[in-house]
Amino acid sequence: MKLKNIFIVSGITLLLVFCAMLYLFFIRNRISTVNPEISSVAIGILTSDNKVIAQYQALADYLNKYSGVQWYIVPVKDAGSFIEQIENHKIKSAFVGSAPGYRIIKNNLGFPVARGEKNGISTYDAYVIAKKDSGIESMEDLRNKRFAYVDINMTSGYLFPAYLLRSLGHDPDNFFRAASFLKTTPDVVDSVISGNFDGGAVKSLDFNALIEKDPEVQNKINVISRGGSYPNNTFMLSVDFDDQTATKIQNLLLNMNDSEEGRPILETMNIDRFIRTNNSDFREVEKIMNF
Repeated sequence: MKLKNIFIVSGITLLLVFCAMLYLFFIRNRISTVNPEISSVAIGILTSDNKVIAQYQALADYLNKYSGVQWYIVPVKDAGSFIEQIENHKIKSAFVGSAPGYRIIKNNLGFPVARGEKNGISTYDAYVIAKKDSGIESMEDLRNKRFAYVDINMTSGYLFPAYLLRSLGHDPDNFFRAASFLKTTPDVVDSVISGNFDGGAVKSLDFNALIEKDPEVQNKINVISRGGSYPNNTFMLSVDFDDQTATKIQNLLLNMNDSEEGRPILETMNIDRFIRTNNSDFREVEKIMNF
């Protein structure tokens, strides 16, 4: 009887040891191995400008050298394409605006890693603008007027003014006499200055860059409403990345400003450094998108 019990205990012990070894094997492989499907990774960027593409390619080359993953740049034509291509697993990383970024988080497609900072600024505001001599000083003054948006998938370029109108009890689709999407902040500003549109929606960083180039813009345009602050151009990874690989990539980005090799790349991207970015940074975006 004792011998039988010894065999039973020994068998159970061996089984437990085997299960523990099997568990450790799978955990170790999950942590230390990048999903084979993401050994080569596309970085989506919203541009068709070859100069900008070259700047991001320099970043991809830096990641190629140190991350253990091969990266390449894929220009994306509009903000909506980010979501579609990530859902279809064509893009597993991207530099995205705040609205596409929040949608990626909400749909559990990916997570934020880092965003660039310049002169201590890593966020932007959304502006609603009007011509200075127009007499338009509020959103209510734009009723039955002509309004210029940028892009339906952009926080500053559509979602913020639409949120403002809903918060005032108006239907954004029926408030203006006419509305158009003009694709860029400079085009919106030009159209308001020329009188083709009575008001427009723009991104603060782009608007301020226009003023730096042409200070006269400030004398022609009023900002009649503003909101923010929203994370600018966040680098996001697909949920296909395991935690260890994602952390390694994040640390590479966060430490680039301390690297002699990394600093020139940051300079060409017009940023001083990358800073850590979390889901909580998208709370202001969540508020206007879920209103």
